Amino acid sequence: REDKSNASVDIPRNRVRHELLPYLEEHFNPGMRRVLVRSAALARSDDACLTRLARQAYEQLCGVDTPLSAELTGLAALDDAIASRVVRMMLHSAGRSLDVQALHVEQALRLARAGHTGQRIDVGGGYAVVRDARALTVLPPADAPTDFCVAARLPGTTQGPAGVLVARSAERPDSLKSGQPLVQWADADKLGGAVFLRTRRAGDSIHPLGAPGNKKLKDYFIDKKVAQRRRADWPLLCRAGEVLWAIGLGVSHSIAVDDTTKRVLRLEYRPAAAQRNTQRGED
Repeated sequence: REDKSNASVDIPRNRVRHELLPYLEEHFNPGMRRVLVRSAALARSDDACLTRLARQAYEQLCGVDTPLSAELTGLAALDDAIASRVVRMMLHSAGRSLDVQALHVEQALRLARAGHTGQRIDVGGGYAVVRDARALTVLPPADAPTDFCVAARLPGTTQGPAGVLVARSAERPDSLKSGQPLVQWADADKLGGAVFLRTRRAGDSIHPLGAPGNKKLKDYFIDKKVAQRRRADWPLLCRAGEVLWAIGLGVSHSIAVDDTTKRVLRLEYRPAAAQRNTQRGED
C-alpha cells in the first residue's frame, strides 16, 4: 500500500530510500542493496547465536529465584557482547523492555567491573541498578507499598503483596533440610495464637534454630548478610514481636519440628516473579 508520506524526504527512512541508496548505487556499488540484505542476514544470525549464549549466562548467573540479580564475578568476566545482553535481560525481567539506552547498559557493566559496594546508577523510568558485594541487581520502581501485614491461614493460603504463603498438613519428612530456602516445616501445635505474614516492626526478634536464645532481627539480618535495602520489605511469619520464620533465611526454635512433634505443617513461600530477589541475602 502506497501512502503519501512514503514520498516525504523529511522522514529519515524515506530519505535513505529515495536519496542515500540511489547515491550509493550510482557512485559506489550498483549491488549495494544486495550487500545490505546479505549483511543484515549475517547480523541476524550472529545476534541469534549471541542471544542464545547470553540466555545461558543469564540463567546461570541469575537463575529462576533471582531474575533481577546477576552474580558479580561471573557477569564481570563475560565478553561485552554477552554481558550487555544479560543486563538487558535483567532489565526486561524487571519490566523495563522499552527505551533501554546503550549508555545505561555500558554504565551497568562498568559498575559490575569497577564499581564499589553500594554504588547505584539510574537507568531511567524509575529503574536503578545497584552493586553489592556479590551481585549486580536491577531495582524496579517502588510502585507497591513495602509495609504490609496480613493474617496467616495455617493451614491455608495467604496472599501478600510480593508472594503467597502456602501451608498444608504433611507427613514428617525424612530430613528437615530440604535444600529449598522457601520451604520450611513447622510443628503445627506450636503455631497457636494470631500469626501474621508481614514486614518487620521495631522490637522484632527471632530465636534462631540451634542458637542459645533470642536475637534482634536487625542482628539476624546482618548475620545472614541481607543487604540493608532489602530488609524493609523482607517477608516474615510472625506472632506479636516474635519472628517465627524469616522466609528464605531460617525458622525459629519455637516452632521447629522435634522429637515430640505430632502434627507437621509444611510451609512454602512462592514469591511473585518480579519480587524473587527479596529471598536472596546480599551484603
